[in-house]
Amino acid sequence: MRNVLILLYLSFFVVSAVAENLIINPGFDETPWDTGWTWHGWVEEGTFSATPDTERYYTSHRSCMLRAMTSWRGAYIDLFQEIQPAVSCTCRVYFQNRSYNSMYTLTEYRIYVKVNNNYQTEWVCEGDNPVWTKWEKIYTSSDTISSIEFGIIAGSGLHGFTADGNFWIDDVYISGTVVGIEENVTNSKEFLEIYPNPFRDNTVISYSLFVNGNDTSRLTPYALRIFDVSGRPVRTIPLNLCNLNKSLQSVIWDGKDRQGNEVLSGVYFIRLETLSGESLCPNKKLVKF
Repeated sequence: MRNVLILLYLSFFVVSAVAENLIINPGFDETPWDTGWTWHGWVEEGTFSATPDTERYYTSHRSCMLRAMTSWRGAYIDLFQEIQPAVSCTCRVYFQNRSYNSMYTLTEYRIYVKVNNNYQTEWVCEGDNPVWTKWEKIYTSSDTISSIEFGIIAGSGLHGFTADGNFWIDDVYISGTVVGIEENVTNSKEFLEIYPNPFRDNTVISYSLFVNGNDTSRLTPYALRIFDVSGRPVRTIPLNLCNLNKSLQSVIWDGKDRQGNEVLSGVYFIRLETLSGESLCPNKKLVKF
């Protein structure tokens, strides 16, 4: 009887490793950037935004609308969500896009998937697609999927001609077999330390970045990302760009997730990254008790 119970216990965890949908808030029924979605943009002239919208695919009551608009040079916005790293994934999303521009402007829409820690461009469109359309791709067991990203680039080659790109996204879906995350060691100039570790309530995360020059206004944003032992993103802590050229900085993690709930006792991993997902130094393990 004891052996039967052990087999049942093991079979439960084998089956549960195959996740139905790894995306948090896939239908954008909550504000996108409060539930795992991160958005940011770059603009030389114009505006960009990411907002919930009542124009939707049929399975939810609203979608997320990305918009980039410029009348000179360019504007760019992207929206992405990290997921628990998984293999043998099926990725799917419903979308539509419309541009309002002239012959002197360019608006481009893209879907990226982070495969084996590198972003791949999986779909690109320079025209209009004014009806809800499904994009889907199946990945192999050797492909580890860890993020999906949607972006718009809007630019004008002649001042005064408006490039206005609108990208509606809904019902984002990624399923697959979840793989874990672990501490690793590589040669890196960047520095990341945690004290106390283990910790109960708060821990101080110290870091340094080697940045050339003193002008940080155009640098890619950086963040500390915290994951649980299965690889599920728990918290993102943006870093202050103005202080990157100083030798050592620190932030405090209060042991809470992105919704403000205290996380459970256990093992977590922290990684220093750009907001586009590029890892800058080895993962560090921390323990909460």
